[in-house]
Amino acid sequence: MMQLKSSCVTAERLVYKDPRMAKLYIDEASLIYKKKPYVRGYASLYGVKANYFYTQSVYDSCMVYLEKSGNEFMKIGDTLLGATIKSNLALTVKVLTRDYNRVEELIDEIEPIARKYKDTSLLATAIENRGIIALNRGYRNIALKHMKETIELREQAFDSVLLPQAYYTIGNLYQDMYQNKEAVNQLDIGIKIADAIGQNNQKAQLLRMKSMSQIKLSQLDKALESALK
Repeated sequence: MMQLKSSCVTAERLVYKDPRMAKLYIDEASLIYKKKPYVRGYASLYGVKANYFYTQSVYDSCMVYLEKSGNEFMKIGDTLLGATIKSNLALTVKVLTRDYNRVEELIDEIEPIARKYKDTSLLATAIENRGIIALNRGYRNIALKHMKETIELREQAFDSVLLPQAYYTIGNLYQDMYQNKEAVNQLDIGIKIADAIGQNNQKAQLLRMKSMSQIKLSQLDKALESALK
């Protein structure tokens, strides 16, 4: 069992640095598992396999193994870890396939678990995904409701790293709803947070979005200033 753990941990450590070597350790762990079954170790190994296939751009296999990993952890009672892995799967599905029906299925599974265990960060991610799904379907008011809840949850969890993106999304929503003054207000909050934590790329995106709202408000000098920051 210790050898299985060692091979799995080594593979996980190497998967982004040296995928070829990581694959050798993955294969070794798989062989050991066949001789001495260890469910938790194999659940972890599925996650390492998912990361390996991601490095190889084999995204279908990556998603398959993420789901297997999440399911196995849930089977052995580590429901919260399983839900967290499923949340990573939802992100991967959203980014790679834009299959929002599948994302919604995953969120329907994750959200009750996040609420049960009072995991504010996991719940915020689930609600944010609901907002993105609603926006994709054209339900802007519902999307706005979800994004407001996301920001509230992120603030409760002191999750400053993900807050600027949430403010970008809600600013974009207000802009799409022709509420450009409120868009600027929300984007300014995101800019302040991004600046404080050194998220320069996110800050640049927020400033660009802000300049677009300022143009629509006929604040051309301010728009130029935002664009040049």
